[in-house]
Parts: sequence; structure tokens; C-alpha cells
Amino acid sequence: MGAAPRIHLPLYVRCLCLLIMTMLIVSTGVEMFMIVQGWVQGEAFDSIVASYRDYYPELNAYAVPQQRWALVATLLLDMFAYVPYYSALLCGAGLFYQFYRGNVWHRNNMLLLQIIGILLIVDVLFPSLAGMLQVMILTANEKMLLIIYYGINSESVRSLIVGCAILVFSRVFLEALRLNEEQLSFV
Repeated sequence: MGAAPRIHLPLYVRCLCLLIMTMLIVSTGVEMFMIVQGWVQGEAFDSIVASYRDYYPELNAYAVPQQRWALVATLLLDMFAYVPYYSALLCGAGLFYQFYRGNVWHRNNMLLLQIIGILLIVDVLFPSLAGMLQVMILTANEKMLLIIYYGINSESVRSLIVGCAILVFSRVFLEALRLNEEQLSFV
């Protein structure tokens, strides 16, 4: 079982791969900068508290927590809610870099696709968990609220479908790669 050969892609295809890779990295960097900028300027915590108070009116009866741990935990949960999506974008950039180098039919690319699919599926689930934990943190000083919410929106459904499709796509190609290697070993 040898390594898959590199494919010499035409220059315009390699340039497109570089363009997409660059766009994914820059998009991730700019969006994360905008998120972190709100934290550094001290606006993010107040914005998070205000949005939860708008969505859950019962939180208006609670005082805003002033402890540093509550601020740090709330902002970390806010950050972790973005991790799966932006990790998937960076894995996508890595995949396009492999294509740029001519490594198209490599097993690692299929594994990268599987990771992207799993990250997109996790991206659907994580915001609900982060929201529940943030409400618990905001109410920890008094009678703690545990709000479990569920529901779907078009963005979540889209991420779930795309994540599942990418996962199945990668499994199909992994299986095709395995069958191709078996056929070549008989020759």
C-alpha cells in the first residue's frame, strides 16, 4: 500500500485553492478579532447579559454578577460556542492547502473531511449547551436557574445537513480509496 501520487493540477486550479484557503483563514481571523475586540473593550459581557434578559424576562429579577469568575466563565463559554465552526473553517483551509500541493486522493484529506463534518454537527449542539451554562452562571449568586431549551432554526438545520453530508461523503471516498488499494494489490 503506497502513498497516493501527487496530481499536478493546472495553475488556475491551484490559484483557486490558494484563494479559498486564504479566504477561510482571513475570514476566521477577522471574525474572531471582532468577537475578541468586544471582550477587550468590555462590551461583550453586558451585551450577553442584555440579550439573555431580553430573551428570558425572569432574569430581570436577578442582579448582574460582579465576580470575576462569572465574567471569565461567561466569556469563555461565549468563545467556546464559536470553536467548532471556526475549527471546521481552518480544517477546510488545510484541506485546500493539500489540494494546492497536489495531494488530492490522500487518506488524510478524507479524515479532514470527517473532522469537518463532525465539527459542523457539534456546532449545531454546542450553542444550546453554552446558553444553558451561561444562564446558570448569571444566576449562580441567587436561586440558580436551569433553563433547558430546544428547537431548531434554519441555520442549525443547514449546519446539521451539511455536516452529515460531508461525513457521508468522506466515508464514501474512504471506502472507494480502500477498494481501489485492494484492487491494485491484486494486480
